[in-house]
Amino acid sequence: MKKIGLFLAIPVWVAWIAGTGCCYAGGGGEMLRVGERIKASYYRVLNDAPEIREEIRDLLEQSANPDIMIRELKEGSDPRQAERLMRSMRPDGSWSDIDYADQSRSGWAPSYHAERLRTMAVAYGDPDSPLFRSRVLSEALHRGLAWWFAGNFRCPNWWYNQIGVPKMLGAVFLLLEAELGGEELQQAIRYMENSRLGQTGQNSVWLAENVLIRSLLQGDEELFLRARAVLLKELRIHETGEGIRPDYSFQQHGPQQQFGNYGLAFANTEAYWARIFSGTEYALSEEQLSVLRNYLLQGMRFTVYKGYMHVGACGRQLFRGSLRGKALSLGKALRNMMEADTAYRKQYETCYYTDIAAGVRWNGTDQRPATPRFFPFSDYGVCPGDGWLAELKMSSSRVIGSETVNSENLLGNYLGMGALFLYKTGAEYRDIFPVWDWTKLPGVTAFDTEALFPGKIGAATFQNKHAFAGSLSTGGPEGSAAMVVKNDGLTALKSWFFLHDRVICLGSGIRGEQPYRITTAVEQKNGNGSVTVLKEHNGQPVACRYDDVVYASLDNRPLQIRTDTAAGNWNRVAAFYDTTEVRKPRFTLWFDHGVSPASARYAYAIFPGKEEVSLKSHIIRQDEQVHAIQTGPYIQCVFFQPDSLQPAEDLVLRIDRPCMVQMSIAQQEGAYRLALCDPSWQEEEITVTLTGKWEGQGCRYEPAAGCTRLTVDVRQAQGKTFSRVLFRLE
Repeated sequence: MKKIGLFLAIPVWVAWIAGTGCCYAGGGGEMLRVGERIKASYYRVLNDAPEIREEIRDLLEQSANPDIMIRELKEGSDPRQAERLMRSMRPDGSWSDIDYADQSRSGWAPSYHAERLRTMAVAYGDPDSPLFRSRVLSEALHRGLAWWFAGNFRCPNWWYNQIGVPKMLGAVFLLLEAELGGEELQQAIRYMENSRLGQTGQNSVWLAENVLIRSLLQGDEELFLRARAVLLKELRIHETGEGIRPDYSFQQHGPQQQFGNYGLAFANTEAYWARIFSGTEYALSEEQLSVLRNYLLQGMRFTVYKGYMHVGACGRQLFRGSLRGKALSLGKALRNMMEADTAYRKQYETCYYTDIAAGVRWNGTDQRPATPRFFPFSDYGVCPGDGWLAELKMSSSRVIGSETVNSENLLGNYLGMGALFLYKTGAEYRDIFPVWDWTKLPGVTAFDTEALFPGKIGAATFQNKHAFAGSLSTGGPEGSAAMVVKNDGLTALKSWFFLHDRVICLGSGIRGEQPYRITTAVEQKNGNGSVTVLKEHNGQPVACRYDDVVYASLDNRPLQIRTDTAAGNWNRVAAFYDTTEVRKPRFTLWFDHGVSPASARYAYAIFPGKEEVSLKSHIIRQDEQVHAIQTGPYIQCVFFQPDSLQPAEDLVLRIDRPCMVQMSIAQQEGAYRLALCDPSWQEEEITVTLTGKWEGQGCRYEPAAGCTRLTVDVRQAQGKTFSRVLFRLE
């Protein structure tokens, strides 16, 4: 085993040399160089916007957020905070306001002891800090470590013991290494041995970086190389299992979309090490860098809008301050990549300034994707419009919709049941969670009772029991999605059609086997103003405007409207919070389908930011077999069952398998275009039969029947959209 000594006493200018591309001779020199870069990274501030640094400071003081990515938002040293912590520390090295006996699985109180020591250690080691090498601060740090080692504090949640606290204390050990005494250094190393190489996905990455820090403390180059290899091995596409999926979504805890939880931590961790390793012999390979780049720019980039992370991307971590904090955390990853992947700096900058540091002036132009982006492996998608964005979160028998872990997300059963969130400012749902009626999540059809919720449990997963859930997009501004909900004795056929100026939402076949009222929520967000009723039918509202958005029933079913100041508490959302009352203005809009309906339905459209709207429905069919709309020369269809549709006088469309279809029914540039997909991932072939004679890939004309059959092989398609160009001959 090759041992290399690593000493903090190396002059500060070495850290500056580390950023110039200069190399030490031999592997040991490179390892030293990485160690110095890590230390320098604790002092360095990547965020160059003072207003965002101030916002982060306020967020951390007010949110009490246990999310490690948010707890690590603060960059550089904070001598004033370090001095306050030093002066409030008791002579035995503890703090009076920390409950060291806490046994919570989330927000574990003793972990804040480690976080405070890290704040103090960074101020102690920063050459520009007034507390640099302060004897008094040094004594306080060693007292704090002694208290921790003597206390043998253990959390019931393994994550804090093996990942979270070693991650924070590892920085302290590295910064104090030159003055750790023999036994103290051995205690530090033994504590870091709580982290062992293993696990999968982001847990594997977290453990590996802790082991890498231990290798530096031990001067063990062989362990360093092993830890580095594990740290980077997840930078690949996973056809199955956890990690980055082929559509650049991220999954963990089974087939479950985890963009804003484990996926955000993965982005942050890998981008950080990409920068630390750049210019050394340990640098990422081009293939690894490409995977990380694509994950950020083709995956994570679609989870933020105007400074906030989407609700459906946050997983179980809908904590106080999470939507803004998680967006800022993604910003750290992007800024690290600006330096680690310089050839693509402009793309990272555009994403950062457009949707993370929104409002901060920069020397570029804000640019957002203009077409729908669906992630079929995770039953998830986002669809941009003209000054707005819609987010849709589904689930299926393939994909878990949501989870409760460590008594977090206690009411989130329906988050993956077709939740549709619409953003204009990005802040529509900011911190609404303690006062939400969780039976009425926007877009969701559900029983109107919390009696079916599991209560204060430790862990559970919630998943739709039907395979039909998917999306169709051809690269243009339109897109569509659909699912069959089968959950808790409730069945519903649901579809969404995304256009540049509206979202059309259809539902049919709604029935329930339990004695509860069923509702479909259209919206439930933070209150902002008053409601204007635009249209009534039989004395009841069927269209209204609220917060510059028009909501319209397309079949004159009455809308239920509520504007109120709702009361709740964060303990409803996650058990680590207390029950202090929270009151917030709230707007709720829904359809009431009654108790145990036989076959209820709904049809509505959402028009964001429009002064004048047309309430034309565009619906050409809505029943338990087919949902279809026509806008201009295009039809968008969901065939829940094999059936036929006549969108034009001279055209009948027959489908032999459940699927989704989009087709132009008038020539576009001399041709017709047809696209289809298999949302169930279960079919082998889908045959489309068209009246008349057609030519195109896969077409077979049958003169006797006067029709053309187009067969598409969808085996192994995994939700992919297939497009065909067709020519009508007669």
